[in-house]
Amino acid sequence: MNKIDLFKVMADMRHFDEACLEGVPTMEIHGELHTGIGQEAISAGMFGLLKKEDAVVSTHRNHYHALIKGVDPFLLMSEIFEKETGLCKGFGGHMHPFSLENNFSATGIVGQSLPVALGYSYAFKIRKQNFVAIGITGDGGSNHGTFHETLNIAGAWQLPLVVLVENNGYGISVPISDVLATKTIAERSVS
Repeated sequence: MNKIDLFKVMADMRHFDEACLEGVPTMEIHGELHTGIGQEAISAGMFGLLKKEDAVVSTHRNHYHALIKGVDPFLLMSEIFEKETGLCKGFGGHMHPFSLENNFSATGIVGQSLPVALGYSYAFKIRKQNFVAIGITGDGGSNHGTFHETLNIAGAWQLPLVVLVENNGYGISVPISDVLATKTIAERSVS
């Protein structure tokens, strides 16, 4: 994949989130809306690398991950706008979309995507399936106990799990540098 193709993927994702944002002032989207604007390159880095059977478990900023995993944009947008034509008939909304067909799910609870992805990776191992699970969290989620527990079990049991930390420098409104004892989050994964 060349750089122009990756740029197009990132532009498409940005346009998707910009269209979602139009539903906030009209109250077509209820509550807050967590976009990934500015973080397109992280998801684009996965483009073309995932098998359909691989599992991706995302966070409250999940739109780009769903699109990269192959979730139909119309179904995803319908879900975000809580329409009956959405992935979950509008019940998942923008924080909890789920696609069994694409092995994609998301949870709006900070730090909880990783244990779910760990479960997928364990299932792949015991079934002797050559698939991988990707658990996505943010820098704030890396301070949860579930982050450390997931890394420990995945390492101890040699599970096919990739933990992707989207570090935007803040856990809600707290600078990560104020709550991180190490220089980087990546240092925590060394076994």
